[in-house]
Amino acid sequence: MTSSDTLSSRLPSAASSPVPVLPGGPCAARPRPSSRFPSRLSLSCFLLFSLFTFLFSLPSLAARSLPYHFQSATEPDRVLLDLPLPASTAANPAAFVIDADLDASEGPLPALTVHLHSGDGWLSAQPPYPPAFPLRIPLSAFAPEGHPGPAARATEARVSLWNRGPAQGLLTVRSAVFAAPASIAVLRSSDETAHGEAGFADAMAQRLSATLDRANLAHDLIPDDDLSEDALSRYALLFLPYASTLTPPQLAKIRSYVSDGGKLVTFYQSAPGLASLLSCTFGPYLETPVTAFQLAAPPADAPLVIPHATTSLLPPHPKAPATTLARWLDASGRPGDIPAVVLAPDGAAFAHVPPLPSPAAAHLMALIASRLIGTPAPAPLAAADPADYPAPADLPRRAAWCSSLTPPLRPSWRQTFETLSGLPLAPNALYVLLPCPAAPSSAVPPRELAPLLSDASRAGVAIHAWVHLLSIDTLSPALRHRIESERRTLPGHPTWLDPANPKNKQAILDALLPLAKSGIAGIHFDYVRSPDDLPADPDTAAAITDLIRSLADSLRSANPSLILSAAVYPTPQTAHSRNQDWPQWIADGLLDNVSPMIYANDPATFRTSLDACLAAVPADKLIPGVAVAADEAQPTPDSFAAQLRHLAATHVLGAAYFPLSPALPPLLPSAHP
Repeated sequence: MTSSDTLSSRLPSAASSPVPVLPGGPCAARPRPSSRFPSRLSLSCFLLFSLFTFLFSLPSLAARSLPYHFQSATEPDRVLLDLPLPASTAANPAAFVIDADLDASEGPLPALTVHLHSGDGWLSAQPPYPPAFPLRIPLSAFAPEGHPGPAARATEARVSLWNRGPAQGLLTVRSAVFAAPASIAVLRSSDETAHGEAGFADAMAQRLSATLDRANLAHDLIPDDDLSEDALSRYALLFLPYASTLTPPQLAKIRSYVSDGGKLVTFYQSAPGLASLLSCTFGPYLETPVTAFQLAAPPADAPLVIPHATTSLLPPHPKAPATTLARWLDASGRPGDIPAVVLAPDGAAFAHVPPLPSPAAAHLMALIASRLIGTPAPAPLAAADPADYPAPADLPRRAAWCSSLTPPLRPSWRQTFETLSGLPLAPNALYVLLPCPAAPSSAVPPRELAPLLSDASRAGVAIHAWVHLLSIDTLSPALRHRIESERRTLPGHPTWLDPANPKNKQAILDALLPLAKSGIAGIHFDYVRSPDDLPADPDTAAAITDLIRSLADSLRSANPSLILSAAVYPTPQTAHSRNQDWPQWIADGLLDNVSPMIYANDPATFRTSLDACLAAVPADKLIPGVAVAADEAQPTPDSFAAQLRHLAATHVLGAAYFPLSPALPPLLPSAHP
């Protein structure tokens, strides 16, 4: 399970997966897709114009597809797609933009490079991994190979996919266009401006970029070594998604940029020099759990709730003429006293890192940009239409993943259940996350579950214990060290248990047996797989299945009515690559149902993954996971409704919402026809 943003430390870090330098340029000898796959490509004859950028002299593409199938994890390999381009007559294009989908049916996403053939050579660029679409590449990011002409006079574009391990999938290119200069820049911090946290900083830049894309705000991702006055002067608005260690010279350049009329938006900042630019003060630092924020004075067409979970805040406090634009919701679900966003004449300041790219977050960014630099104001958010949703009876089991024993919507579970009861498609089952059972000493005593179970019973909601079986990343460092010293972890993976180790099987069982007898409705397994970087291996898959079999036998002996389920990878193919043979678990009766985590913004993508699941197991064994505010997807109300409609039409057992948070009520209809 991938949680939504639950950053619990003040300065979290997350190392990104680097892309190795790819051998060979655009003309390196590699199999062309036509030698492996039939070509079904065709050019359309019209140009695609963006609402916010003038697009130049490139035809839009009609769903050009490039399948890939890599078999090697070590030998470099690639497939490529050539796009012939007419000569450009546009003046001063600044970026090359590709809008596409890259779907992996098995294995890791491939790396991607883009090449432009101009004159007697090529210009090549390697976007960050994983690629995020639409992909806007500044022309300045293209490096010459040979003796190319100007990028804007390119006669051919080449998109190359490079293997990062055994994998297969499909790249579908919808459009490829030159774009005018962007008026917005997003700073991509390195170790210089986010010391020790470059990977996390880059992830925040990519997250903010995805949000701006969703808001139709054209922008450039610029490196922090490009913080010169000349470079910044090209932009009307600069975002700093995560820059915790700006140097005095860099701060001086930003101050000069704002003095010259530029606008600035900061996130999770503590630099007093930036606070004074935005007519506010930063901090003091607060440790308090929050799950969302809301506009302080929302107009009728503004988003009400922006989902964002954390326990770490550096609130900006406004001084005239700045004002509080948004406030964090308190435990009662109402806007409290802690500022989430401050808006000033020269910019805005956020109390934490960029929110997930939900529709509400995109609306907020568009609103801020419109007030600061005069971009078009955002259109009203589409509300959920009750007629778009299936009847509750069509989805008999409606579960939701809840990431702690703390109520996520209201101060108490009783009030939370009362809030949910007003929603016609409200959850009637909760998967409540409990500590990893690998160390029985960390288990929650059953008596601590009694108040939750009592309130849930009165509300008609079934409680399932959600437990991470093989990942011990959530345990304390001391417990992890003890488990590793007992040689219970996988070699080279100190946060993953060895599924074949009998000590692990016994420890997990010792922790789960009291839960099975506590009055809960079921136990919901998660992280029942191998780490992402380990290959598929029959022996490992058999060991994981044996673990599930042993737990099922013992837990059902203790409580025959206990429901056993699992959160699993979204298709059998991807699950197989992680040694997670969940179709066999269902066939052998080891589990009562599974929840493939099909987190998607697009209903078509959701249907494709669901069809693969339905081909593997009976529909009444499936409670597919639907994104509410996941890292991977934050669907609009109409997309969310379309996904639920498709589930009802296929007669699956139900749906599982991820996660239970303030983002869920706005996605559900307020009344049912």
